[in-house]
Amino acid sequence: MVLDGVQNKDTIIKGFIVVLGLVYVLSYHAWFGGTPMGLAPVLDGKQNIYLAKLIAEGDLSDEPFHRSPFYVLTLAFLLKLGLPFSMLPYFARLLNVVAILVIVWQTLRIHERLWGKDANLLFTGLLIAFYPVLVFFSAEPLDITIATTFFCVAIRLILDWLDSPSRVSIQIKIAIVLAIGSIYRSHILPIAFLWPFLALCCSYFHCRGKNWMLGDKLKYAFSPGLLAIIIALLSLLTANILFTGNARVMPWQGSYNLWLGNGPHAQGNLYAQQISVRVEGPHENPAKVESLLLYEQETGNTPPHDIDAMNRFWLKKTSSHVIDNPIQWFGLMARKAYYLVNNHEQYDNKTYGFQKGLSPILRYNPLGWAVVFTLFLGGMYYLAKKKPLQAYVILTLLVCYGLVVILFYTSNRFRVPMIPIFCSVAGAVPSLLFISVKEKAAIKEWVVLGSIGFIGLYVSLSGHWNVRGKDTRVADLALMASAANEVGEDRLALEYVDLAIALGAKHLDIWRTKVPVEYNLFIGGELRIDEDFLEARLDVCDRLIRQHPSPVVAFIAGVYSWKLGDPIKAEALWKLYPGVQSQDSIAALLMTDSDFAYDADQTPIRSPLLHYALYQRKSPEGIAWWNSISEERRARIASLANLLFTELDGF
Repeated sequence: MVLDGVQNKDTIIKGFIVVLGLVYVLSYHAWFGGTPMGLAPVLDGKQNIYLAKLIAEGDLSDEPFHRSPFYVLTLAFLLKLGLPFSMLPYFARLLNVVAILVIVWQTLRIHERLWGKDANLLFTGLLIAFYPVLVFFSAEPLDITIATTFFCVAIRLILDWLDSPSRVSIQIKIAIVLAIGSIYRSHILPIAFLWPFLALCCSYFHCRGKNWMLGDKLKYAFSPGLLAIIIALLSLLTANILFTGNARVMPWQGSYNLWLGNGPHAQGNLYAQQISVRVEGPHENPAKVESLLLYEQETGNTPPHDIDAMNRFWLKKTSSHVIDNPIQWFGLMARKAYYLVNNHEQYDNKTYGFQKGLSPILRYNPLGWAVVFTLFLGGMYYLAKKKPLQAYVILTLLVCYGLVVILFYTSNRFRVPMIPIFCSVAGAVPSLLFISVKEKAAIKEWVVLGSIGFIGLYVSLSGHWNVRGKDTRVADLALMASAANEVGEDRLALEYVDLAIALGAKHLDIWRTKVPVEYNLFIGGELRIDEDFLEARLDVCDRLIRQHPSPVVAFIAGVYSWKLGDPIKAEALWKLYPGVQSQDSIAALLMTDSDFAYDADQTPIRSPLLHYALYQRKSPEGIAWWNSISEERRARIASLANLLFTELDGF
């Protein structure tokens, strides 16, 4: 009866923690979902949802998957079920909410497995449920939260198996869960490769004195562990065959990322583009485009490219550089290891410290890596004495994962899967310290614990090797401006852009957002323009167009040229990209008495300006459209056309 009472109490505590975690993560999601970046995901998140759209609509190219595809396939499955595309970011967040709850629950179960009667469920639960970085990434349509969930479940099952190593059923579950985690996040795949060998070692140490032969160890440990590798690789192969038609197993981003993470320009803590690139669609990955361009520059090869040849090229460059510069490379690895365990959250698409300060939910949360890491080190000291085999397994798995991370770059997103394991070990430390005080532990133990605490705090809080790096707030503001522009909050977008410029943004890409934002404010009557403004913006537009083709910028530059009384330049800009110019540019050519000929059957018409231009040309399509819209909309479009195509002195 006493045992039942303790179990009931523990269940109540776990349930209470899960509810707290649910409230906290939903509070953050509710706030973030109302921000521009919550309404319009950016970078990797944006690529994921648009790639899912292509898959769901059957428009995916026959190119093999560049990254592990299963998170995107999960999103595509939701679309195939009938979910509107506009709702996909919300449902991606909902999936991550469920994943967070599973992570919290599994962390508590791991904690119980490790510590038994010394468990401190409440403290452990508070660590994991309120860990801000975990909550921060859960609001994005990214694979890391779901991958972390499967990593947690795998660790819990491994601890179950260590107590019953003859249960093959648990090993099969471990293999399946590790395989699923691996196909969601490639960082976990090396652990799937390691596990059968680690399981074999564990069975040897665990079963000493039990007269287990090698055949028993292979039967109960190694052979079932191999299933993780087999399932993961077969799943990746099947996905490529079904969706791209290529019999290819591994995604092909790894070789170039290896070069970026270990080459002469490697910073170690984040991905930094080597050249400026322009992606063709929202589903495209800038690193992929960059790798293709650099490969073409260095080899002279032209598309279509042999992916295996490209991979061999980048792997050879990486290995040659490492062999020729071993001291520099080992120094880089040491820096990356330091970055990995330092409290500073390295840049990954967004600057965590900056974004945290913007959120009323995360802003005042004191939890961070230094707290959990230092407690984890103390917990490992106690665990090594209490359950050495479990401590050895956990440390081996974490070191393996950490080595995979530092082999590339230590962006803070990549260390998220380590957090639940840290919390499950760290959570017992306050109780164990209290017991040590109560039982008057020896001076030696306090010296060891004090040394561990000092090392943990020093390593995590010190600022060597430029660990905090450069100020990346400008990049955040550029992303925020782009998202605000996409959701129609142009005034807010302009504020972000101007703040980025005030902070020293010098890259021309910031103007690629500012030019359309100012144009939108101008046509909305919220921005007055004069000759000086137009001439200055035309200079910027010329530089933007020289840097990368931009039909939108070309249209705006054409409007500004027209208003300055230069119809020849305006027409040249509107004709700059034949076949791919914006429909607004086509409308401009039709409405300014150009000799431009347009076939209305070429593509579906989405531009109101083009509809209006065809109406002005007495086209049947234009007349039908004009008759189908309201008087109010007619007046708005006619007013816009008059505003755009009247010279500056005429309005």
